[in-house]
Order: sequence, then structure tokens, then C-alpha cells
Amino acid sequence: MTGRWAWLVVVLVGLVACAGAEPAPEAPMEPPATLGVPDPEAPIRVLFVGNSYTFSHDLPRVLEQIAAATPEGPAIKTKMVAEPGWTLQQHWEDRRALAEIRGGSYQWVVLQGHSLSTVEARERLIEYGRRFDSAIDEAGAQTVLFQTWARRERPEMLEDVRVGYGALAAHTGAVVVPVGEAWAESWAAHPDIHLWHADGSHPSPAGTYLGAAAFYSAITRRSSVGADHAGFGQLDADEIRVLQEIGAKTSINAVPPPR
Repeated sequence: MTGRWAWLVVVLVGLVACAGAEPAPEAPMEPPATLGVPDPEAPIRVLFVGNSYTFSHDLPRVLEQIAAATPEGPAIKTKMVAEPGWTLQQHWEDRRALAEIRGGSYQWVVLQGHSLSTVEARERLIEYGRRFDSAIDEAGAQTVLFQTWARRERPEMLEDVRVGYGALAAHTGAVVVPVGEAWAESWAAHPDIHLWHADGSHPSPAGTYLGAAAFYSAITRRSSVGADHAGFGQLDADEIRVLQEIGAKTSINAVPPPR
């Protein structure tokens, strides 16, 4: 057999052998990565936009500490854009808060207007609250309104605060964390726990703790009762428990559950 015919025979024999052989099994395909599903272990990200009522004693940081000390609850990570005495209009014109909203990947954005906005400038509170709400919605976050408290010597002011933030909520669909109502309840039942700073306007450590406990219950829909948190080293265990209980009672149903 010539070399050419010998080569052809080898090829034909190989083809016959391949035809009768079992095909090699395919390598298993890797499942596709799941996209767009939040990590359940990731902390809840919250941005606070406000003024000295928010940064006095660092309410956002206290909220983080309460979350860290609450068994089985989610972690919370916060950031704050706050300047003394600022209104939502000033924050809007400054643009830093807006840039943070657009680039920060937050689930919740808390808006706290000037303490007298609901009394003296309600229309501007609503106008700039609506502007912020649109930006927050575009960023995929939820607007939360920080209902502030009445001045110590003006308890009747709470009704204006309630109505003002309620009107803003009605215009935007935002949810309200009723910190002011938690203060009123605490003051009525436990006047020995001093919520105001000496100026009768800003929060004491207890006032800030109560606000943080209210935000914790609103955002997580859990009670912080039992959280082993030192409360600035100035609050005793009984005071902390009272503030945790009131924060949960007034706010645990403030924010609707996720859809």
C-alpha cells in the first residue's frame, strides 16, 4: 500500500472509532451571578441632613451605637450633613447634601428643617422638602422626616411641628419619625429625665438618646429595649430603658415595612 493510501486508511479508522464513542460530558455551567439583590448582612445606610438638633451629641453616631448593641438587629451606617441653624433651603442652595444623596447609595435620607420652620416658614419647608424628596426618589432612597420637638417654654409649639411635617409628608409620601411626640410623652411621664439643654431648645444627652432610639425603631421596626449602650456615661440603666421603651412605642410603626 502506498503511503497515500495508508494515510487514508488511518483517517477512516479514526472516524469510525470516534462515531462509536460516547461524547465527552460537558463541564457544568456556573450559575449566573445574582445582580441587584442587596446583601442582607450589609448595614442599613442612612444620611441625615439637618442642623444642630441633629449634630448635638451626634445623634447619627448614637443611632449606630444602639444598633451595634441591639442583639440580632441589623447594623446601621450613617453620614451627616449638618450646619448650625440651617434650613432645608440653605442645604439645597449649598448642594453638598444633594451631592451626597446622589452619590452615597443610601436607603434612607432624613430631612430635619430648622426648629421654627413649621411655625414661621412652613411654605418654604414644604417647597424645599419636596425638592429634596424628588432627588431622594431619583437616587432610589426613601425620604424620612425628623419631626422635632417643642421648645421647653413653648409646649404648644408641638402642634405646629406636627402639622408642618404632616403637610410635607402628605405632599411627598415621606414618612415621619415622631421624635417630638416621643419627647412630649417622656416629659409627661418622666419629668425627672431632662431632655433639653439649658437653653430650652437643644437636646441634652437624654434628648439625643431618645431621638436615636426613635429612629432605630422606625428604621428597623424593632425595639432597642435591652441594648447594652452606655448612654454617654451620663444616663443610668433605668433612664436608658425608659427612653428605649418610649422610642419604640412612638416610632416602631412610623416607617412602613419594605415592599
